[in-house]
Amino acid sequence: MSQAAEDAEKREQGFHCLSSWDGSHRALVAEIKSQLRDPDSFKHVDTRITPKDDAGNHTLIMEYRAKNGFGGMNVGQALATVRNADCSFRIVANQSQ
Repeated sequence: MSQAAEDAEKREQGFHCLSSWDGSHRALVAEIKSQLRDPDSFKHVDTRITPKDDAGNHTLIMEYRAKNGFGGMNVGQALATVRNADCSFRIVANQSQ
């Protein structure tokens, strides 16, 4: 497979929107951190992204850890839709366990 074909496939899959360093969606990370009591406690665990749908959007699920109000660590999960064209996102849900 040529490099151009590989790049096109990664774009279809939505990987161009994710960090090559840790696989996170950096703008989504920044938004989630801004909602936390202790933003410095944020730790990215995993991000999964679906292939592009007919509307040109991906579904993204990001798992993270962060301190709660009592100093313990909670696991959170953010669900977002991501536009393939410009990687902009809209948070659908953000839950902490």
